[in-house]
Amino acid sequence: MIRTSPAPVLPALPCDIDGRYTLIAELGHGSHAIVYRALDRDLDREVAVKVLRQELLGSGVSDRFQREIRFTSRLDHPNIAHVYGTGEYMGSPYFVIALARGASLRERLEREHQLPVHEALAIATQVASALQHAHGAGIIHRDVKPENILLTNEGALLSDFGVARALEGAAGTLATTTGVAVGTLLYMSPEQLCAERDIDARSDQYALALVLYEMLAGVPAHAAASAEALRGLRIVGQHAPVRTHRPAVPEQVEDALQQALAPAPADRYTSMAAFITALDGRQSSSSVRTRATIGAARSSALAPRGRRFAVGAIGLLAVVAAGALGAYRFRRPVSAAVVLPEGLPTRFTVLADGDTAVAHALARELGLWSPDIRVGFAASPDDAAEVMLETRATSLEGGVRVAVQLRTARAETAPARVVQITLPAATATAARADSMRVLAARVLLASQVSPDSVELPSVVVERPLEALRRYAAGWAHLLAGDLPQAGQAFADAARSGSLPQAALWQTTVASWRQPRTPSAWRDAAALAQSVSVLLSPRDSLLAEALLHRASDRMPESCAAYTRATRVAGGSFAAWYGLGECLRLDSIVVLDAASPTGARFRTSRWGAGTAYEEAIARLPAIGLVPLFARLPAITLALNGTKRSGALGTATGPTYGGLPSVAGDSVAVFPERFAGADARASIPPSYQPAVRLLRRRLLAMGAALARRAPGSLGAHIAYASALEVNGAFDGPSDSTAVAVLRRALPLALTSQDTLDVAIAEVRIRLRLGDFAGVHAVVAPMLATVGTHRPDDAHRLIPLAVLTGRAAVAESLLVRDLQQPGPGLADGARMPIASAVARYTIASASGDCSALERLRAQSLDAMRNSLAQTEVATVARSLLQEGDWMRLACVGAPLPDGVTAGDALLRATDALRRNDLPRARARLRDMRRGRDGASASAVAWDTRFVETWMLAQVGDSASAYDGIVAALDDLAATMDYVLRDVPQAAGFRRSLMLCDSLATTRRDTVTAARCRDAVHMLSGRR
Repeated sequence: MIRTSPAPVLPALPCDIDGRYTLIAELGHGSHAIVYRALDRDLDREVAVKVLRQELLGSGVSDRFQREIRFTSRLDHPNIAHVYGTGEYMGSPYFVIALARGASLRERLEREHQLPVHEALAIATQVASALQHAHGAGIIHRDVKPENILLTNEGALLSDFGVARALEGAAGTLATTTGVAVGTLLYMSPEQLCAERDIDARSDQYALALVLYEMLAGVPAHAAASAEALRGLRIVGQHAPVRTHRPAVPEQVEDALQQALAPAPADRYTSMAAFITALDGRQSSSSVRTRATIGAARSSALAPRGRRFAVGAIGLLAVVAAGALGAYRFRRPVSAAVVLPEGLPTRFTVLADGDTAVAHALARELGLWSPDIRVGFAASPDDAAEVMLETRATSLEGGVRVAVQLRTARAETAPARVVQITLPAATATAARADSMRVLAARVLLASQVSPDSVELPSVVVERPLEALRRYAAGWAHLLAGDLPQAGQAFADAARSGSLPQAALWQTTVASWRQPRTPSAWRDAAALAQSVSVLLSPRDSLLAEALLHRASDRMPESCAAYTRATRVAGGSFAAWYGLGECLRLDSIVVLDAASPTGARFRTSRWGAGTAYEEAIARLPAIGLVPLFARLPAITLALNGTKRSGALGTATGPTYGGLPSVAGDSVAVFPERFAGADARASIPPSYQPAVRLLRRRLLAMGAALARRAPGSLGAHIAYASALEVNGAFDGPSDSTAVAVLRRALPLALTSQDTLDVAIAEVRIRLRLGDFAGVHAVVAPMLATVGTHRPDDAHRLIPLAVLTGRAAVAESLLVRDLQQPGPGLADGARMPIASAVARYTIASASGDCSALERLRAQSLDAMRNSLAQTEVATVARSLLQEGDWMRLACVGAPLPDGVTAGDALLRATDALRRNDLPRARARLRDMRRGRDGASASAVAWDTRFVETWMLAQVGDSASAYDGIVAALDDLAATMDYVLRDVPQAAGFRRSLMLCDSLATTRRDTVTAARCRDAVHMLSGRR
């Protein structure tokens, strides 16, 4: 085991060393040194002092350390941390460097895991420039790692030059029992891991490539349980292409990393300058080796000139034989090709160049998948059909790696598709049937769907050609966002029993479609779990997590998802599943340490972290709708509480609003004693909401960057900007600016409606009522061009702008859509009657409400069975019944008990019990002390204001409605979601005019009256 050495023994801080430096506070510590913030009293400036750990001090180390540090202090480069001096204190050598104002790259990676591509490349380029300067001075760093890269406002700073070299040979260094040289294990080159003495600049290049890989992928390039296993992976050159984790990484970056991570130094770039050029994509064929050349040379490069680091490669295929899937391209013709027509093939042609055993074995296997598939030889590539497969077999000691590339033969610029697999030793001369069967399945699937984003099979039973067709169709539908079709295709493939992965993805898709009804996919989850022994470790954990979730074992489900993220950090399904598990677990447990004596079993903040990881790994824009409700998911909206139950789903009800907890947010639940109970406002509620909004903004921006071609991603980003108050203005980073940039992505009437509704909501928050009408009027004028399914989304807009006739027509159209409980012949009369009643309620036409409601019930009695009337009435009349509350003498709606405070106040008012009505309203307002005025939904705001006026408290009615209008910028995002919300807002403006006129507040009265006129298109 590698042990961390204790810190040097120093007096309590603050303390002085060498009469010049005062150590003030510890900044951090690593395997080599403790870092302190210190004051240089001679120059009156703050510096950083690094004190070496005493256990690293062998004979002569102190002198060698100071000599190396003095030697490297000559380096002068903007990306190198400047060394001011060195010395020794209480037997421990130290050196003094400039104090960087910023975090280390390690701290940044621990927070974010993946960095934006452009930022990662900028950091790598700056560090490479620093290393190029040092190499020119004859200095090799030997310990390039995220801990030694400091991120400041001025750029990246590389520190600790000379430390690793000074420590070579010291007792107590890293892994002395394995012969590993000084450095940090995860970032050592193969030659360092094998204790080569002749280390040159290309070792630093390898380490920097590992750092860049981690910045882009979010995980290290190599993961192993021991130094020996890690050495084996590095010698063989076994790592997943970075685009496996991050498809958005540019191809030239993938190419550059592939060469910089070559096991043999001779196969890497000749200098850091060449590496920088390659990352930028400006390398020339004459100066940079192609990846195909590197691959072909790798077998001979494993042991050049008797190098020791080739020893031990035999047997390492036990570590790497599981295979690596990737997407990279060869830059010149390869040794053999398989040609097939578009779609799944009916005929294969093999172009053989020499004796390529794996290519022939693959060709034989492809011919076994169906009697219709015939394998033969073609005279030239001109005989190729639309899709070409190119195979390259690269020999390894003890095994063989095969890459199969698909490209469109008649369109050379079309993106290539690649499937890669590492085969065990036995396949070096004669490929095993099971390995070839898996490879053939991947090839066939990749001819249909890009493997960059598809979970390719790792196990194939028999040769299920039709099942593979359906599996491919499932992925095509999934990546396009058609989850119903994807689920059906995966279910079809699963029935064959030949593709265990199909059952897993059938269940996964079902869980995405119906996250709150796991009973609908419990049987599919059980099927996926039953074949989990045939799945990869990651897929087996996903199957386990899904079955636990379907069986209401949420802690076990979340634990399985967590393990899956550790096994496969690049998996979207694992991270998204973890986020869903943490979000949907609503169980509360008692906890004496909680301020309320209880806590939720899972953290919504933790769920947000998992969703962030999932966004960073989003495989296709078709899955963007999974994140459509980010504001609600993050609890970033005013008044959004988290609810749950104690012990079990049927236990006592608990809930709470967010509070600040350290540097994150938590919800401490409290018991809801009655139906009218409301969550109390925590003291840190508003700071918590601000913190949640910042996180929402970061998630929205990340989604738009990840899916730049998705309209939904840009709408989500605009919504996040909107919630953060960035509505409109000269900046490009406003909600309106984002929506306008995204408008060209609106390809259907539904897309256009999505953008328009988002802009209407923003205009409302800005108080731009004329702008609202300008956006809504054209949509209502072209109602016939919208899909019938969109009618319900247009109705609130018609109500908001006073278009009652249009709203009624749309509501009739919406109610006529197919649905449970109504036969076709019953739809029209019921729809017409209900629409008239609902829109009259929304308009405040109290005189006609009782008659219209009675007509609606008559239509139901004439068209439905007696046993159906009550159920259908509750469903169809609820919106009108709610808005009817603001009519004197209106009874409680059918089926509604007087449990809610507002309903109980209404009941008291109907019975003319004004004191009780006032008390109920007072209790309700007192329960939300501390919340902003906008935290009350507009349907509730209007009814409450109207009732306050009826019980004689016009002052409270006036103050409440004016405060809500003044806080319009923070109003609820669902103001346009349904008719009561839109009607409540419009009627609140009309009530504001009336209340202000009564109080002779002509300014406020005119403000509210003008708002109604502008919404209606009148000036």
